Amino acid sequence: MKQRLGILLVCLLCHVFSVSAAAAEIVADEWAYPYMQGAEEAGFLPNTLLQKGKQGISRESFAEISVLFYETVSGKEAPNVTQSVFQDCQSAAVLAAHELDIVNGVAEGVFAPDTILTREQMAIMISRTLDACGVALESKGAKQPFSDISDLSEGVRDCIQTLYEAQVVSGYGDNRFYPARKLTVQEAITAFYLAYSALEGVGAAETPASGEEAVQPEEPATSEEAEIPAAEAEPYEIIAISGKEVALGESSAELKARWGEPTYIDESVYRLERYVYVNDWENFFFVTLNQDKVCEIFTCSPHFSYLGTFGNGTADTVKAVDGYTEDGGHPLIINHDVQAQIFLDYSGNIAGIQLTEPYFESSYLVKAGMSIDLRKDMSRMLLDIINTRRLAEGETPLKENTKLVNCATSHSSDMVKNEYVDYVNEAGKTPFERMRNWGLDFSTATEVITKAEQEDLVEVFEDWISNPSKIGSLTDPSMTECGVGIANEGKDFYITVDLIGGAS
Repeated sequence: MKQRLGILLVCLLCHVFSVSAAAAEIVADEWAYPYMQGAEEAGFLPNTLLQKGKQGISRESFAEISVLFYETVSGKEAPNVTQSVFQDCQSAAVLAAHELDIVNGVAEGVFAPDTILTREQMAIMISRTLDACGVALESKGAKQPFSDISDLSEGVRDCIQTLYEAQVVSGYGDNRFYPARKLTVQEAITAFYLAYSALEGVGAAETPASGEEAVQPEEPATSEEAEIPAAEAEPYEIIAISGKEVALGESSAELKARWGEPTYIDESVYRLERYVYVNDWENFFFVTLNQDKVCEIFTCSPHFSYLGTFGNGTADTVKAVDGYTEDGGHPLIINHDVQAQIFLDYSGNIAGIQLTEPYFESSYLVKAGMSIDLRKDMSRMLLDIINTRRLAEGETPLKENTKLVNCATSHSSDMVKNEYVDYVNEAGKTPFERMRNWGLDFSTATEVITKAEQEDLVEVFEDWISNPSKIGSLTDPSMTECGVGIANEGKDFYITVDLIGGAS
């Protein structure tokens, strides 16, 4: 459920917007700033992306950069195409890029303009852009070392090899390219600028010595960390997250040797402990320990890999499927009774993974008697899951708002007390009326409610991603603040998530 407020004084606000847009500054990480600045000066950084360096780059935005790059390098105007071959996109830049053979659709008549681009797709589209310009990059002799691109087609591998040899793209410290990883605006601009620099003989003063620092400044682990393997673990017991391993059966000491101390420990589970690693939501995961041994691993980070399945893939890319869950149709991979459940969202994209020991039973985890502190632990974990998903979609994380927490908790408690599940409470108040009653000011707001019957937080996550309305609300780019409220009757949990944007 969502509401947007009417906006008055349209003319005045439009005037203010035009002034602020003209004075917009580049927003990007420090390593990417000189490349963004260089691309702006060269003419292939659209004004609309100046302040979105850290966000995911859509297929439409990448096409726009490609066309501007083409015009800059070739000295020709892009073709003016008036008839779209796509039912879901009329963008002039996309149509021009399609005419130049830079982009194609994802299906007949479908372009999916808002879908975030992956590193594999970036390599293909930059290579096609260079072909359209009629230019070739000079090889600097280095052969790509990537261990995770063997399943890609020969043509894609050639694209990656060519760009790697020219030091336009690179991998991570673990010798992986991560082809399915989603791309940010600043990463895309950096790759284009490095290609431009190689062609035109120009470059930013702060150009790093290696392409690795340029395209991916933050490695998933230091080389020292990456060399620490999961002790005595079989491959089917290990999940790698940005190249760093976590394994079933390992002790808390072994876990901490690679990942350090957990961000916090959740004690809402019965007789078990959960170590939660937030990692700025980039590599979020938690493990459940029974008698100091890891018996469950869960992550909704797009940067995981498991036996050839990658977190940014789709249902079609899941390897060695042994079956599917009865309720959600999620793929199962089973080895020696160790079960991996690959979570798919409503559109068939991989959204997470849960790896469990054969004796692990999620149904007994949640404590029936929950103190306020334990409910806060659960709320904190759910907010971390939301922010991980938002980051994966290229959106900014939400900030917790105490008033929103209180508002959400009050509604969850009311649903428990009066035995209902609805957005309108027993007094007839809508979410927006309830939020204002708590003294909240906003221009847009939304709410998501869930009843979890004897279920764990993982099942709450599964409910969210299977519902386009719920996950759409939770990842809405206009939302900036959030509050998660939980109330329970025994092991039945009522969860309310209130979100707002545009607070004054």
